[in-house]
Amino acid sequence: WEELFSPDIEYVDYFQRFENCLLVFGSDASNRALCEVFDLAARSRVRVFSFEHAGGYVSEVSVCNKQWYFLWGDGLFRFNGEVEQVLPKRAIGGYYITVEGICVFFEDNGMMCLYDHDLQQVCAEVDAPLPGYIFSSLHSEGGRLTGYLRTVKPGRLSYAVILPINDHGCPTL
Repeated sequence: WEELFSPDIEYVDYFQRFENCLLVFGSDASNRALCEVFDLAARSRVRVFSFEHAGGYVSEVSVCNKQWYFLWGDGLFRFNGEVEQVLPKRAIGGYYITVEGICVFFEDNGMMCLYDHDLQQVCAEVDAPLPGYIFSSLHSEGGRLTGYLRTVKPGRLSYAVILPINDHGCPTL
């Protein structure tokens, strides 16, 4: 065995490989989220990215236009050599990529928005099907999204949801 890389991140939570890059996700002693990028081919550390959110679970990865997209905690990120948080300061409950754009489900306002592939312009918006409910923990599974509709107010019912993934935009709710 040969050690290729030892991350400097104090608390390592997850890692993900993107072609020749290894991304290591974790946090420092002050609970600031960190992502360290290591180039496996060059056997060198590329850069450490820090973010103000608390981090957390890293979702499955989707690829579009040679860019990798993933959820890290409740933030949506893009990797193309640089780690960039897209739609910052928004709590994301899930996303998927379609022919028409990127469909994003928000936890902070219960909206589902179809963006263009650059996440610059909203092409379509749909409200959550139940007033006062928001999307949470959506992930792709067998051609559909599974997750929850939960309330903003504690003590009320949450609903499990299964949404079809539509190749041409947001699903019908």
